[in-house]
Amino acid sequence: MELLQRSMAFAALFFVTLVPLLIVIAATSQTRGVGISRWITDGLGLTGRGARATSGLFVSRGQTLSTTTGISVAAPAVFGISLMASVQTVYERIWDLE
Repeated sequence: MELLQRSMAFAALFFVTLVPLLIVIAATSQTRGVGISRWITDGLGLTGRGARATSGLFVSRGQTLSTTTGISVAAPAVFGISLMASVQTVYERIWDLE
């Protein structure tokens, strides 16, 4: 039961840490045109209807950058610190460290 609880906690922490961070990175990246929706469609190999549906889930790069604030950048950093502390705790338990 503890394994299930810990794995769900890790999944939630990874989600709230990495997804917002990737959205901001994709919006500020100059290499691709439309942001995170392009990354997702390329990564999953979506075409046609699936690609259009995915692009409808996310706003444009400009809108992402205009609504990004210091708090929205700081939140993934705080969640990231929490995530790394959880990973450290797991490693300490695995190798019986003090």
